[in-house]
Amino acid sequence: MFWFLVATGLGVTHAAASTELVVVGLHVDRLSPQESVDSTERLARKAADVKGFQVVDPDEVRARLRGRGSRIANEALQAHGQAMLSEGRVLFEHADLESAQERISESVEALEHALAGATDSKALVDALLVQGNIGLSMGDTGLAQAAFKRVVQLDASRELDPVYYPPKVVQLFDSVRSQVLAVPVGGIVVDFQDSTAEVYVDGRYRGEGPQTIQDVVPGIHRVLVAAEGGRRSHAKVEVFPGQKARISLSVDSYFIGLAGENTEEWSRQTGDLYRAVGDQVTDGMVLIAGETKGGELAVQLYESRTGNFSRILYADSPTEGDWQDLSKTFVGLTEQLGGFLSDSGTLAPTEVSPNRLDVDISTNPVLASVLFGSVAPLTTAPVVPPPPAPAAPAAGEQQAIPWYIWAGVGVMVASATGVALALQPEPTDSEGDKKTETGTVVVRF
Repeated sequence: MFWFLVATGLGVTHAAASTELVVVGLHVDRLSPQESVDSTERLARKAADVKGFQVVDPDEVRARLRGRGSRIANEALQAHGQAMLSEGRVLFEHADLESAQERISESVEALEHALAGATDSKALVDALLVQGNIGLSMGDTGLAQAAFKRVVQLDASRELDPVYYPPKVVQLFDSVRSQVLAVPVGGIVVDFQDSTAEVYVDGRYRGEGPQTIQDVVPGIHRVLVAAEGGRRSHAKVEVFPGQKARISLSVDSYFIGLAGENTEEWSRQTGDLYRAVGDQVTDGMVLIAGETKGGELAVQLYESRTGNFSRILYADSPTEGDWQDLSKTFVGLTEQLGGFLSDSGTLAPTEVSPNRLDVDISTNPVLASVLFGSVAPLTTAPVVPPPPAPAAPAAGEQQAIPWYIWAGVGVMVASATGVALALQPEPTDSEGDKKTETGTVVVRF
């Protein structure tokens, strides 16, 4: 669709192309999942009235992702850690050991943090192996041993190929691996009320439904449970030799990944997430909307074709009223975004900003449902701006489920920084389980 603006008196017609605007929810932890769905629907309707935009709703975004949501989420969560890993490797190859150690340490920290929501630990293992190499090169055997021990905790079957690693590295790794595996293994009993939910431990798929994970190397581990509709919960648990750690999860939250510790990390996570999503679903723009770490409501645009972010529009958050008052504020901010477009439908150079909106990435049930919800047979067209109308389903073909249905109406139970665990430590029974009175503990990360 094109908007035509006729310049009177000049006899010249200027055409402004209609720009796709992808709307995938709001990051506001005060909203229930249903309120988040309703607010998104309202925001999408109003955004469609803004001159210059053609709105793409969550249902269409979900169709365009074609089941790649988990991979995109992994990419976003691990983006910073991967970047630091690449820099560290280059510095190590150039023998700048101190700088390499600094980058790799940051990479390991970032990838450990990302592991709470990721379903792939390969990048973390790679970073730890580089860290071990750097430790040995610097004469810091303790650093190398700690890195290799963590590798074995994450992947007990991992061995180093002497073709690719120096003899001293292989020798130390094998020694550490032997010591770690000589300690009696433990287990993790994962309990939740969903027989079809998938269980991941340290990014590795371990099966469906409540279960006992056997042969777990003692140490710190991340457990992620992913259910239908994008509902996910996580826990951080420590396993001791010869004992089973028990955790009870409520799979009713819409967890994407752990929020960072400060505003800078929130901004970086937001940028990484929307860049990963936007680059896969449109060459237009993506609307980012949510409540900042400072408590303000704000909106921003990400333009996929250039990789630019717009300047951020802020508004005070209403302290009273229901979700509709909050939604109204977001609508008012979104209506101003039409002024960010150039005559050609791109982001105007004067509206580009180096800043990223700082929101908690795990407070958007609609986006979580788009990324992790089950995939229905596609009935929509491929990504081309503007997209053609959805094709009618063939005989016997299942119609795609509307986004406002599959987003779900569950109650958020776990926050982005904590989850309720039913733990049973102390002492062990004949099967090696710890036994005590069951209590609820909030584990924070």
